[in-house]
Amino acid sequence: MQIENIPFVQLLEGSFEHETDNKFPIQCRKCYRMAGRRRISHNTVLPPVLTIDTDITKTGYAFWVNHADPYNDRPRNSMNGYDSRFVRDGSPHEWSQPSNVFEHSVRGISHAVHSGGHWSHYIPSMMSATIDPKNGKISFSVQISKQPNRKIYSLCSVVMTAADINNPERFIVACKNPNPTSPLLNWTIFNDYIVTAVKEDEALFTSCKWKMPHLLFYCDIEHLNQIIEPVKIPREVFSYSQNCSSKTKTFSHERAPPPEEGEIVALDSEFIRNEQNENVLGRVSCLNKEGSIIIDDHAMLGCGEKISDYLTQYSGIVQEDLDPTLSQKYLLSRKSTYLKVLYLVENKNTFVGHALHNDFKILNIYVPDEQIIDTCQLYRIEGRQFLSLRDLVKIVLGDEIQSHRHDSVEDALCALRLFNKYNEHKEKNSNVESWLQIIYDEAQRNSVSRQRYSPQTGTFENFVLPSNGYHSYMYSPS
Repeated sequence: MQIENIPFVQLLEGSFEHETDNKFPIQCRKCYRMAGRRRISHNTVLPPVLTIDTDITKTGYAFWVNHADPYNDRPRNSMNGYDSRFVRDGSPHEWSQPSNVFEHSVRGISHAVHSGGHWSHYIPSMMSATIDPKNGKISFSVQISKQPNRKIYSLCSVVMTAADINNPERFIVACKNPNPTSPLLNWTIFNDYIVTAVKEDEALFTSCKWKMPHLLFYCDIEHLNQIIEPVKIPREVFSYSQNCSSKTKTFSHERAPPPEEGEIVALDSEFIRNEQNENVLGRVSCLNKEGSIIIDDHAMLGCGEKISDYLTQYSGIVQEDLDPTLSQKYLLSRKSTYLKVLYLVENKNTFVGHALHNDFKILNIYVPDEQIIDTCQLYRIEGRQFLSLRDLVKIVLGDEIQSHRHDSVEDALCALRLFNKYNEHKEKNSNVESWLQIIYDEAQRNSVSRQRYSPQTGTFENFVLPSNGYHSYMYSPS
């Protein structure tokens, strides 16, 4: 019969013991009969960081349902099936609307969370570990006291999945904040949309219905305040990357050297869609302040990765571009390309581009706001929708782009030219607002009737917008 409600520390103790059965019988030293041998081995070294895999498989999930969920509790009305603050899809600016039903729900949940109600959670925030010097057995306890041969571990980070009715699995991360602005809100939960300071009880609460832990990171408290020097990405990542395309391996791919620290870099990325209906990197291009190419890499698919849609009309990428045996492009692993972009972030280069938040969100790279100059923000009148790159290029620069397919080098170069044009106008004329209004008026006139390339017919067709708006020239960040 299965024992209910096994404490976490007891579960952890068992994971440090490994039972082994000898397949071949051996002779007993006392009675001299032949018998199988069973041995229990113990790990005798406790690391400074314990990384615990919670084994959310079919069997592991059943364990968490039976043993963890009975421990977990939270105040009444603090969630409606799930905590919608951490599973909401969309952009944060949508949540600030007073009439938004979701915003009202979030406010109600937040009020209940901070009402002082009862909390409990299966995962301990701290625990102690002791090694028996005789047999090497490790014992864990939630009783915290400093003793010889005892390590005290503090939970520092948790990787979880949070789910709602629309998305069965969305990863979130909870990290303990060593220097919180509020002593109560000493944990931070973040995903690819929001970063929220929360109390510890809220961060460690789990539920098999919607919030499951996958990885737990416990740190020895004696190592918590040690200064760890980050590993810097070397400049050589630009030179030792190997082209994976057999067709173009011998071709010359001239690239400008990496920029100096703090210089302007224009960036644009193209994405494709995998079988899980997720956008993944297909190509990324970076130019220096003179417009010369620093990076123009197509991303080779991972082993076994399948693509459902190359989004060719928008990405300019076709299947052959990412096939190592057929590609005529400069093809690299995603890791090699990511290292180059991350080097530029560490190098404090300022990125110029159009709707860069979309690029960095899908790239899953954090870039400080002070290192981003977004042309869709530069050329925007407060309260108005964003203008597309295509219309800005036509009106401001007098050029046509994206007639057939998108090209990340062309788009990055146009964003750089728009940035330079904006600075020129700002230096010559302080009245930028009236200039932007002229651009908006022109964009509206152009959008009433324009020719659009049709991939079905292979020709240009007249495209007339409906009378209720001019959506073709507008760009929405959500």
